[in-house]
Amino acid sequence: MLRRRTNRANATVEAIKPLYKKLEIIRYQLRWFSIAATVRNRSFQLFDSTQVFEKQLIAKSPTNLELGLSMHHYTVSRKVFGSFYSNFSLTFSNDGTFDDLVAIKVDDRKTFLNNPVSRSAGNQITGYIGNFESFRESFRVSWDYYHFIDPNRIFAIHLNPVYFDNTGTSNLTVGFLMGFRDTKDTKNIINAELFYNMQDLFKPDGPEGETERLTERSTLGIRFTTPIVFKTKIEKQ
Repeated sequence: MLRRRTNRANATVEAIKPLYKKLEIIRYQLRWFSIAATVRNRSFQLFDSTQVFEKQLIAKSPTNLELGLSMHHYTVSRKVFGSFYSNFSLTFSNDGTFDDLVAIKVDDRKTFLNNPVSRSAGNQITGYIGNFESFRESFRVSWDYYHFIDPNRIFAIHLNPVYFDNTGTSNLTVGFLMGFRDTKDTKNIINAELFYNMQDLFKPDGPEGETERLTERSTLGIRFTTPIVFKTKIEKQ
């Protein structure tokens, strides 16, 4: 009796093997979180022309921290407009105001007098001018979204809004992505994106010629990226 049941089970397995090989994944989802931390140290010199000569160049070397938390959602589907990738991020930093400074070149020279001739020697130093704060806390909220318009995930519409709480400004990037694939495989080897980046999206336009208008704060360009490839094809045994 036991042998007969075993034979029936083996026959059932053999019968469904051809059907199993024909099974294909038509849709799946991946969700994950990621945490990032960046420690940055900058060494530079502030230039203050109001100080006496010996104190005009002030050495600075702040160490700043950036922490980020991201939630990712990747859906792959064989339907048209069925696949998308989403990345929602929160970033905290105390990066200071280095990016607000203006770099200048300072000529530092020493003159040697020896009548009736003189000689001078010196070097050029990069200094920075402006109001500097070593630590300024800020939050950044961003959403990176790609919606693929074809089942093979070659073409995608890209949206990337970003909000900065320290300045109250919002930027928006819209783009159209196209992937180039290897002729021997189905994997993208490089992506090309035509994008339009709009800075300070909600800032009202002032009188012409006095303030930058939205079109003057925006950038149109093409960028190339190398994608991270997920293996989605299951090889049949």
